[in-house]
Amino acid sequence: MSLPVSVLVSVYKKRENLELILDAFNRQTDTHFEVVVCEDDQDPSISDCVAAWLNRAKFVLRHVSQPDEGFRKNKVLNEGIRASRGDFIVFIDGDCIPHPWFIEAYRRHAAPRVALHGRRVMLSASISRRLLEGRCPNPPTLIDIMLSGSKKIECALYLPWLKKAPRESAIWGCNWGILKAHLLELNGFDEDYVRAGIGEDTDIEWRLLKHGLELRNVKHACLLYHLHHRQVYLESEVAVNIGLMKAKMAQGNIRCLNGLEKPRAVEGIAV
Repeated sequence: MSLPVSVLVSVYKKRENLELILDAFNRQTDTHFEVVVCEDDQDPSISDCVAAWLNRAKFVLRHVSQPDEGFRKNKVLNEGIRASRGDFIVFIDGDCIPHPWFIEAYRRHAAPRVALHGRRVMLSASISRRLLEGRCPNPPTLIDIMLSGSKKIECALYLPWLKKAPRESAIWGCNWGILKAHLLELNGFDEDYVRAGIGEDTDIEWRLLKHGLELRNVKHACLLYHLHHRQVYLESEVAVNIGLMKAKMAQGNIRCLNGLEKPRAVEGIAV
């Protein structure tokens, strides 16, 4: 499917990671795309990074940001959707590096009424450090990964013809894509989620399924490499989000109320 593609990169701090990501996007085989840096903060180092790349990037580069007032990833993703110009949107996190065929593969698999979901190689601390220090190819070679002690190495295999499991845990917020029109139909991401986990992937997954969309696994086609870092969210907060999602599922609102479009207020009453 020949569509303009927008990649939304969720960012919080870590300019060095963003440098690697933008460098990897400069190496794409398919150059008909834009990148929207979606920053849940207003860190001058990120603004400086984007400014430095504006004349170097082989793609259109945009930047949206908001004050750091706690975890508000869904809110800044909605800002990214508003700023995007593509008909097809791909989501990755600010600690994930795309393979050179990443955009090409997503474009090839894009289809109406389908949400695509990929996976990621979990890079070891040693190879992540080498990448950040410029002592390793970006992205790393399969041999480098195999010798580095990384995990989920099978996710580094480019086997687009291989039949995949239809679900396999389905959407992860770090690597998935969908037609923008379908996000608009669901009113985007639900901004009621202000804790990490669930809100930016599992919540929108159940709403997409309820809306009649198909989930399609692109694990060995849309390759992504996750830089090593400590876990940055708490299981207790994930549990709160799960409870919130279950309540929303019981209400059955697949078009979230606190999303891209807000309810209009009439005489002080939200409608």
